[in-house]
Amino acid sequence: HVPDDAAGGGDPFEGVANVALHAVARPERLLDRALRHTLYPLDARFLADAVLSRGAGSGAAYDVVYAHDLPTAWPAARVARRQGARLVYDVHDLAVETIDQGFPESVSPWRRLKHGFARRVMRRSSAAWERRFVRRADLVVTTTESYLAYLRERYGLRGGLVLPNVPPRCDVRPAGRLHALAGVPPGAPIVLYHGLLGRGRHLHEIVGAARHLPEGAFVVLLGDGHLLAELRALAAAGGAAGGLTARVRFVPAVPYGELLPLVADAALGLVLIEPINLSKRLALANKLTETMAAGVAVLASDVPENRRIVEATGCGTLVPVPSAAALGATLRELLADPAGLAARGAAGRRAFLERYHWEACEPAFDAAFRALLEDA
Repeated sequence: HVPDDAAGGGDPFEGVANVALHAVARPERLLDRALRHTLYPLDARFLADAVLSRGAGSGAAYDVVYAHDLPTAWPAARVARRQGARLVYDVHDLAVETIDQGFPESVSPWRRLKHGFARRVMRRSSAAWERRFVRRADLVVTTTESYLAYLRERYGLRGGLVLPNVPPRCDVRPAGRLHALAGVPPGAPIVLYHGLLGRGRHLHEIVGAARHLPEGAFVVLLGDGHLLAELRALAAAGGAAGGLTARVRFVPAVPYGELLPLVADAALGLVLIEPINLSKRLALANKLTETMAAGVAVLASDVPENRRIVEATGCGTLVPVPSAAALGATLRELLADPAGLAARGAAGRRAFLERYHWEACEPAFDAAFRALLEDA
């Protein structure tokens, strides 16, 4: 499903062999909006009609239908059933556990009552539908061992494939471009957060921690998101006295192909996960292995998947984030030991080259797909 405005930018797979992208407009009727906030798994049911009608017009038959997360599982299951195809269900997030995340926190009592009802309906319907899809699927893929354990315990899943979101094996070298984009002096130590500027990432604490950095060090937030304006305002409110305006820099998101060399310019990468729900607590953020790929030391929240990798590889430090001041004190201590940061960054890079890259994960994925096609 690609919205019309995104499709207007051209086909991102143009020139890639054997890949075709088709844009499908999302209907915005009253019923569709109602389903989006109640029977959430039926929100994208229109995709089934679009896929089946396109296939009927071209004579296409599908061997495997791949559903990315819960909203696409219903149309994917319908297409697979109609075509006699194999169904793959790929779980990027724990959908049932993320529903509360989509509702605003500060609302009137009447809206709070309505939102409470919608949350209960969405959680129950999502759990019931997801159980059905997990058991119906010929293959379930997810991104972490913790997610796989959740699916097995909650839905009785047998088997399953863990396929982490990791970058391709690549050569990454710092070039100083991040300093130029952020407007900081060449060679100045940068504490980098890259990714979505949204909830569940300790972003307010990261901005607040900047006032505790040693002289000449900067916090850079690379990315976009709905909290951007709020974070800019927080930095501005710190003013010259608080040291935030000068020490916090914002850089817009860049194409993925340009990301890792920018990350490599940092002294320390932040992978802070705020466990606002179970899906967040059990998540593995892409930025962890991206920072390892760039050869940069990591400061990571002490949550299961971060702990699993940081302790196994020695790529960084685990930390709770009780406050901006406590985070700032940790950052100050780490930046005072450049040799230690370099050693952790090198350890992360070695681990990335050994196992935390796409080419190391691809054989298991390829074998699973070949088995599906042989059984089809």
